[in-house]
Amino acid sequence: MSLFVLIIITILSSAAYGAGIVDILKGKYKPNTFSRIIWLFLAINSFFGVLLGNSSTGSLVLASVLLAGNLVMALLSLKRGEKSFGTIEYISSFLLIISGVIWITVDAPYINLLISLGAHLIGALPTYKQVIKNPQSENKLLWLLFAIASLISLFTKNSSSFESITLPLYFLIFDGSVYLLTLRKTKKPTT
Repeated sequence: MSLFVLIIITILSSAAYGAGIVDILKGKYKPNTFSRIIWLFLAINSFFGVLLGNSSTGSLVLASVLLAGNLVMALLSLKRGEKSFGTIEYISSFLLIISGVIWITVDAPYINLLISLGAHLIGALPTYKQVIKNPQSENKLLWLLFAIASLISLFTKNSSSFESITLPLYFLIFDGSVYLLTLRKTKKPTT
């Protein structure tokens, strides 16, 4: 695999987080602090699931940026985020604990990765709800760049196993779908 491809994945996925960070610093986006902390721990789980599993180099690069980006977003949310803890955060926390127990007791990095991605998806339900309600509530560039980086990561697989591409495939579908939802026009209220 080409070093150039890995650099492109790193630049695109880092730029995606950069766009989100700029929005936080400008006050355009106020992430939920608890969700961001949970997503940070899920990113740690995902990183180790990819590192210890049979994942591609592109998946490892993507997981590394995912971890670093979530760390920065979580730190920024401590100062500039909203502080609420609801059902979604409880469910994600529960799945995080299950994933942690599996990580400690069983050598099953792929199962750990799948639980982390499931918890991520549950934690993302408010994002889907918000972007469906208001397509302009999300930064288009953030979602597009990470989806493209994920797509490129799919072509860096080390083997033909589904395991090796699970992380980039998940984020291609997730980030790509949020991006597509941001392209919708907001309905103008009727008077």
